[in-house]
Amino acid sequence: ELGDYYVRSGTSFAAPHVTAVVAQLCQRKPELKLLQNAMKAILTASVTHSPIRCNTINGVTDNYDKCGAGVITAKSAYSTVINSRYESGSFAANSEDGTQVMYTFDVTNTNKKVRVSLSWLKYSVFSEEEENHYSYDLTTGTLANLNLYVYDSAGEVVRSNNVGINTEIVEFTPTRTGTHRIYVKQTTHSNKRIYYGLAWWHPRS
Repeated sequence: ELGDYYVRSGTSFAAPHVTAVVAQLCQRKPELKLLQNAMKAILTASVTHSPIRCNTINGVTDNYDKCGAGVITAKSAYSTVINSRYESGSFAANSEDGTQVMYTFDVTNTNKKVRVSLSWLKYSVFSEEEENHYSYDLTTGTLANLNLYVYDSAGEVVRSNNVGINTEIVEFTPTRTGTHRIYVKQTTHSNKRIYYGLAWWHPRS
């Protein structure tokens, strides 16, 4: 207890705060209402991490069940959105393994960390409504595996991630300014179209 305030944990406390941030971001960029994959990437690219309690960067999953992908930071998420530091795309159903796409972003400061997040959605389909009631059967497509690679302006790999889950985050302190490249590579395919979102967080100079 801190005066008139209390410290509590759990999704029932976290969900309203996350929902409020999502609502504000959608108000700024209405297109995000239909881009849940990009929204998740924006939020996870903009989070903060405690190296003492929760280390979830670069595939390290210590205490992931307690901290998830990090602690949401509304100001950083808003900065990511208003600076258009996000993308949304998809891989076709049964597309060839090894298919990849590239995005670029500019690094202007070598004193501050950059965080890139890739998120893709599981494909779920409800069967048609049964007569006179609302009983549905849920079917899911095979979840593809995507890898995340970041190259600096000299063409050197600065970070990559392949942790086998559908959110991958990399964080690094740049050694060079200039145009960096992000590659999203499909290593295993799905029998359904896979929609993904990509976002990068980089503090202003």
